[in-house]
Amino acid sequence: MEQNPEYIFTSYLNPNSNAGFETEDVSGAAESVQAISNQTEFSELDAIKNGNVYYIDNFLVGGGGLNPIGAAYLGKLLHPEEFEEIKPDELLREYLAFYSTETEPKGVFLYPFLEEQV
Repeated sequence: MEQNPEYIFTSYLNPNSNAGFETEDVSGAAESVQAISNQTEFSELDAIKNGNVYYIDNFLVGGGGLNPIGAAYLGKLLHPEEFEEIKPDELLREYLAFYSTETEPKGVFLYPFLEEQV
C-alpha cells in the first residue's frame, strides 16, 4: 500500500471458476479483478484509479513453456511503447501450432484483454 503500485496482477480464481485453456468465459477472471478493484482499502492506489488491475492466467506466469509468452504479455502491458512490435497473441498461436493441432488460442489468459485482442 505504501508503494502505491501502478499495476496489480492476480492469478487467483474463485474455486468454482475456470480460465486458461479451460474456458472462454471471462466471468471468473472478471470476478477476480472486481474483487480487488472494489476493496475500499485499495481505492486510493494508482492501479485502481487508472483501471490497471489484471487477471493473468497461471499458465503464463507459473511455469513451463508459456513463461516467455507471459513475459511478452506483461511487457506489452507495462511498457507498450518499448514492446510495440511484440504480438503476444501471435506468440501464443505459434506455441499452440508447435505443441498441438489447435492453432487458435482459446481461453482466458489475460483479463481485461490487450487492445489488440479485442
